[in-house]
Amino acid sequence: DWNKTYQKSKEYLQMLGCHVDPKEVVSNLNLAERRMVEFAKALSLKSKVIILDEPTASLTAKETEQLFKVIRKLKEQNIGIIYISHRLNEVHEIGDRVTVFRNGERVETLDAQSTSTNKMIELMVGRQLTNIYP
Repeated sequence: DWNKTYQKSKEYLQMLGCHVDPKEVVSNLNLAERRMVEFAKALSLKSKVIILDEPTASLTAKETEQLFKVIRKLKEQNIGIIYISHRLNEVHEIGDRVTVFRNGERVETLDAQSTSTNKMIELMVGRQLTNIYP
């Protein structure tokens, strides 16, 4: 039933604040719209956890803010988000907890809001930093 499929797709996309036509071919969409379609698909599958690996790497600032709005909505719906990023300012903005890995090993899990960026970097590199250059 294509009409029902398109209607449900539209509902999931609107839930995310995305106004893509469900009949549009995905290859015609920009990267941000494609990501929103992926989120809509995850929602339609009743996913409990979504893993995002460097999701903002090729997004504009505006697209990143839209993505963060979607992540916040998903968190409100008790959907777990595993957000993998080297952009520590993003971790501070949307994260609850941060787990630092070094050489494939878990180093430590901390509260994202109360942990400084310098502390995260020290855990990542394995030593205290004395000179940080922009």
